[in-house]
Amino acid sequence: MLYIFIFMITFFMVTLCFALCKAAAREEIFSAEIEEKRE
Repeated sequence: MLYIFIFMITFFMVTLCFALCKAAAREEIFSAEIEEKRE
């Protein structure tokens, strides 16, 4: 049971980190597009 608990926490943390990384990359691309439109 403990192994399942640890696995679920690890999986959740990896998924959360991956989602944050994708969101950060998307924001960088989005801000870059806005800067290009301003010029």
